[in-house]
Amino acid sequence: HGTRDVENMALTTTNGYGNINISDEAVAVMVSRITLDCYGVVELASRRLSDSIMALFNKVPKGKGVKIVTMDNRIFVELTQAGARTLGSAQAGIYAGDQLLIDDGMEERIGQFQQELNQIYIDYSLRRESLFWNRQVSATGDLEPVPYYAGSALTVGLLFLAIPVSSYLRPESMIMARKLKLLGIGSFWAAGCRLAGLWLLLIIGALPLFLLGGWAEIFALTPYAAGSLVFLCLGAASMALFAFEAAGNDMGGILLLFLGTVILHFLSGGILPAVFLPQAVREISPFLPNRILIGCAGLLAEGSGEIFQWIPAAGLAMLFYLLTVGVRRR
Repeated sequence: HGTRDVENMALTTTNGYGNINISDEAVAVMVSRITLDCYGVVELASRRLSDSIMALFNKVPKGKGVKIVTMDNRIFVELTQAGARTLGSAQAGIYAGDQLLIDDGMEERIGQFQQELNQIYIDYSLRRESLFWNRQVSATGDLEPVPYYAGSALTVGLLFLAIPVSSYLRPESMIMARKLKLLGIGSFWAAGCRLAGLWLLLIIGALPLFLLGGWAEIFALTPYAAGSLVFLCLGAASMALFAFEAAGNDMGGILLLFLGTVILHFLSGGILPAVFLPQAVREISPFLPNRILIGCAGLLAEGSGEIFQWIPAAGLAMLFYLLTVGVRRR
């Protein structure tokens, strides 16, 4: 590595060939590859967000899951969730012991060491029933698949319901905006009136679907479920209004709303279960707008709960309302 800062090197030594510096990155790559070759290790978990982003593009970062710390020319290796179970840990112990015997010049004792270590593992290993068991995992969380995807479909339907009324949602002309301002109607009031109108429209459009879902015993026809529907429509209305205000015209608003809904819905697990998405996507999924709306739609199936469960949808509506007001003032 020549002129690189020695403080960033894991190992530094001098011999007849000159100064030899081995970087932390080189050691991390070597440790990562050796660990992946161990029996029982499937994958190393990402330590940084950048590693997860690279995984989205099928690029494996160098030294993934390995942290190298150097003190006084000694290497300390930390593996992040290597995934080694009991069998993998035992095999890794054998490899480490073999290497120690080789370093000490006692290769002839490797066979005896492996035999003794295997015997210790057999004597103290758990019963097979404790290592392997069947556990049912739902890809849709606490809800059954039918109510989950019914709520997901209702969320998409509410967002797309704004497309037929695009002429109502498109921003007014500059002349009309000035006239409204002269009348004392600023961005807050203008955006609020549009939001209220669209909100009422979505409630009217969603009500027959809600009653149909109740008749099919997918949704619960309770006051709490009705309140959840109101907040679901409010969140969807605020998102749709922002899309048209940000685009500035009918066609742009339709394209932005359609593409944004499809992409965000996919990343939120509304089309494909989130368990099948990359780890980085699963980490940000709970904070996506469509995921919040899907969660609110799930309350329609539960039928009962706490009022504070409406707060995420209300907060989402407030966020997009403020963004809409900001866009109108640009």
